[in-house]
Amino acid sequence: MFRKKIRLSVFVVLFSLQIHAVAQETKRVIPGKFINEAKVMEFLYGDYNKREKYSKRPIAKEELESFQPYAADTLNVYPLLFAPFQQNGIDRYLLLTEATPPDYGDHPSAPIIGGVLFSKVENGWQLDNEQQFITQLGSYGRAPQTKLTKIGPDKYGVLFFPGYTGQGMTVESIALYGEVGQDIRELVFIENTYWDNFGDCGKGFMYRYCCKYSSRYRFVPGKNPAYFDLVVTTIGIKGEDDCDGKPGSRKIRKFVFDQNKYKPSKS
Repeated sequence: MFRKKIRLSVFVVLFSLQIHAVAQETKRVIPGKFINEAKVMEFLYGDYNKREKYSKRPIAKEELESFQPYAADTLNVYPLLFAPFQQNGIDRYLLLTEATPPDYGDHPSAPIIGGVLFSKVENGWQLDNEQQFITQLGSYGRAPQTKLTKIGPDKYGVLFFPGYTGQGMTVESIALYGEVGQDIRELVFIENTYWDNFGDCGKGFMYRYCCKYSSRYRFVPGKNPAYFDLVVTTIGIKGEDDCDGKPGSRKIRKFVFDQNKYKPSKS
């Protein structure tokens, strides 16, 4: 029997959160002492369905290929994460969104992930950065769960937890996205951080033994004063070819930030 088990790979979107050198008068501001999710969505898209929790926006020409074979003139934009934080003593807010065409939701259908950053200023909340397309990930038309996390003394990231299961096996990876200049891009992709065969193992199944390996990750201070090191510890069997009932092993990998990317540490 096939037992479906959703496990999660980890995607991290981190933001350098530095206000870009743009003239103050060009900045858009939401007036008022406080902001909330609905107020930000209305500010960005002009309207917001508070009951269904979405706005609409036109689909860009370059986005059409992302949703083939679906045809649509507009996208439904849903708030995914609205989270406060502080940087250099300044109150900030991050809003992540997921955008899809209407009626978009089969297994491989991944939404577009977008993001905006706000800072508290004297007359309200200033829009510092807006990127409608950061990446595309998820399934059944929905993005994975997210969480804001600290990845440097003055930097924050967003953990994404997507994953898939097929043919009785679950596989995961870790990816890290970050802001480089005015573009948010992939900083590192770490394959094979989780695997199990729990959907097809045991007597009478494809695999005689039920096996897995799993990883935990930590951001720890290192030599780079701005970015923490990323440490990934993996415990268990190496994969399906080693699923023979014997004990697994332990592996530690460290990644350091260098020249706008996280790279495997040489030490």
